[in-house]
Amino acid sequence: MDLEYRKKWDTNALELKVVDQDSTTASEIVFWSTKYPFPMKSREYVYVRRAEIREADNSIVVVSRAVEHPDFPENSNYVRVKEYVSQMVITAHSDIDEDGLDYVCVYFDDPNTYIPNACLSFAYRGVPDFMEKLHTAALQRGQARRENQDLPQQKKAFPWHRQTEAQA
Repeated sequence: MDLEYRKKWDTNALELKVVDQDSTTASEIVFWSTKYPFPMKSREYVYVRRAEIREADNSIVVVSRAVEHPDFPENSNYVRVKEYVSQMVITAHSDIDEDGLDYVCVYFDDPNTYIPNACLSFAYRGVPDFMEKLHTAALQRGQARRENQDLPQQKKAFPWHRQTEAQA
């Protein structure tokens, strides 16, 4: 959720920023450009994401999908990913602010390229590497919070999250 922090640990993220918000739908538009392995061109995404905090089971659900945005037309330096869907569920083992969570992500994107089967096994090696980086970043973030380092204050709601009546 913290795009600035992701840029620190995700070495493939070239640019990652919120470009628009809609408080009526509690969503935000994100622009993301990411490196692809040589000889492929890097990819760019423009997507909408929305989160729901479910206090009853200490979970956060985040859904994202590709969209178009008038301020971000396709850039010829990248390949625009037009088919992208992501659904994440993060469930705390106890309280949402405590250590320990389960993370489930269902993800699809069409990178607009043909990758021969012989190369796919090489490409799939990046998934465990990314998950290891994500895990390490989460552990470091938790340690920094315990040590009261200078981190943005995260509240029970995201800045762009519309609270339900039960939360208000």
